[in-house]
Amino acid sequence: MIFYFAYGSNQDEGQMKERCPDSKLVGKFVLKDYRLAFSIFSSKRQCGCADIIKSPGDEVWGLVYEVSPVDLERLDGFEAHPEKYKRFTTSVENERGETRTVETYAVVEKSAEHLPPSKEYFGIIARAAETYNFPESYKRFLTSFKILD
Repeated sequence: MIFYFAYGSNQDEGQMKERCPDSKLVGKFVLKDYRLAFSIFSSKRQCGCADIIKSPGDEVWGLVYEVSPVDLERLDGFEAHPEKYKRFTTSVENERGETRTVETYAVVEKSAEHLPPSKEYFGIIARAAETYNFPESYKRFLTSFKILD
């Protein structure tokens, strides 16, 4: 069984089903000692895209999916692993304090501290925060990002 932690556009369940047909949503989890950033420019999306950066004391909320080995290979392709995003193994925790070992991705060469995401792209992240009732403090943090009009 492989678990994948999504913190960017893969929080959109429809997109995940297209990309990873075998995937099953497990629930919301938090990655501790990292913070969300938008440090890579996507020529496909024409905006900054999500990344996670080590940051003691901070946290990134997202969704964990159970994925098949074939799904994980497909994700590697979508995330351009290992050239643009590098996949690594880490631990996340749910609200009950249960931990889960997951695969996730971080940008290899960060272009800048903040490359504004588009309204559409950022909307996926904001919708997930509302839909899955992420903590109010995290939702407030999300409102601090500058986004493209």
